Amino acid sequence: MLFRSQPDGTVRPFLTRDRHRMILAGLFEHDPRAGLDRVEVPVLFIPADTGEQAWTTDKRAAVDAAVARLRDGRVRWFSPADHDVHAQYPTEVAQLLMELADELGTTAGAAS
Repeated sequence: MLFRSQPDGTVRPFLTRDRHRMILAGLFEHDPRAGLDRVEVPVLFIPADTGEQAWTTDKRAAVDAAVARLRDGRVRWFSPADHDVHAQYPTEVAQLLMELADELGTTAGAAS
C-alpha cells in the first residue's frame, strides 16, 4: 500500500479503503485470456518450472491454452526456476530475447 506524507510528518494511505477494494476486486475479476485471440504481435512466455509437479502441471496446461489462442505464441520453460526467471538466468533470458529479435528482423535498441 502506498502512503502519502502529511505536512505534520504523519502518513496516510494514498488510496481510500474503498478504492483499494475496487482495485483488488478488479484484479480478481480480470481474465487475461479474454483478449488473447486479438493479439497480433508475437508473444513469448518465459515461465518457471519450480519442480513442484501439481503446480507445474496446471501451469503448463494454462500456458499451452494461452499459446493455442495466440496467432504467434511461443514458450521457453526454465527449470528449475522460481518466479523471477530473468534474475535467475539473466544470460539465458537475454540470449533468448536476442534470438527472437533476430528472428523477427528487429535490431536491439532500435526505436519504432
